[in-house]
Amino acid sequence: FLIRLIKNDTHNYLYLLAIALAFSFYSKYSMIFLFTGIVMAFLLTSLRRWFLNAHLYFAGLLFLVLAAPNIYWQITHNFPVMTHMKMLNDQLLVHVSRKQFLIEQVLFNMPAFFVWISGLIFLFTDSIGRKYLSVAIVYFTTIAGLLFFNGKGYYSMGLYPTLFAMGGIKKEKWTTNKNLRNRMFRVSMPVIMLLLLIPILPALIPLDTPQKLEKNY
Repeated sequence: FLIRLIKNDTHNYLYLLAIALAFSFYSKYSMIFLFTGIVMAFLLTSLRRWFLNAHLYFAGLLFLVLAAPNIYWQITHNFPVMTHMKMLNDQLLVHVSRKQFLIEQVLFNMPAFFVWISGLIFLFTDSIGRKYLSVAIVYFTTIAGLLFFNGKGYYSMGLYPTLFAMGGIKKEKWTTNKNLRNRMFRVSMPVIMLLLLIPILPALIPLDTPQKLEKNY
């Protein structure tokens, strides 16, 4: 809905974005990192003009109304989410290093690593891509928040489908010209992805003995 808002410049998508964020809030409280990223995108790009539009505040009010039952339950039960987060941090996240988090960002999407990296490059360097720079701001802000709070590597996986789409646009633009090398790269991309998958396949599909799995991990 954020991309739709940028593309169509109509306030309807503010309300749809608010609804999506409200329901995601019920699913996982870590969505606050994504929410922070979206706020930063509004502050740092041309989306800031919406701060002068009443529809942004009505959309914010809609979010609060939809999230109110959840917030009320937390208040009346002395914020169990805080107890959960403390236990999670003390017993699990304390063992997660920031270096490990960053490495996992590459490993989890290793076969398509060059696709989402191309997506980020597209957002910063392409005249069309820069229109959607908000996507990159959401990505980096969310990653920074998860890094600061020692989040687990897979917490950020929901960020990558959009980068894959942007990377796909970049690759399509690059490989549709008459340059034979670029056209050959388009054909070879599936092969490259399979070759990148092979080294990490034993870790993704643990079919070996515990002793061999220990080496893979």
